[in-house]
Amino acid sequence: MFIKSSGPDGIGGNIFTKCLEEIVPYLVELGKSMEIRGKLPKSITKGRITLLPKKGSATDVNNWRPITVLNESYRILSGVLSGQIEPQLNAKLGKEQKGFLKGRQIGDILRNIGTAIK
Repeated sequence: MFIKSSGPDGIGGNIFTKCLEEIVPYLVELGKSMEIRGKLPKSITKGRITLLPKKGSATDVNNWRPITVLNESYRILSGVLSGQIEPQLNAKLGKEQKGFLKGRQIGDILRNIGTAIK
């Protein structure tokens, strides 16, 4: 079983998976509160910076990669929002917008540029 790292609140993804029915009502209320207030609670946006080793010597500072581990509740809610917003973005943004949208790739633009140069 893969165990996700927990964010600053100490609640890991495995807890959410095991207690989903009990936690969902709280996440729904949090989402509604965020929608009404128009902002996220500061506590949910806090992250914990962790260093992950790359290949090579662990004594070389360049062989470490910092990542920020966010609270699982933030990850879940941002995924829900992303799922709601993304279809609307795809419909409203022009075909030339390629980056960070499902089904579109920045490589398409690079190929177009390469073709135009030839």
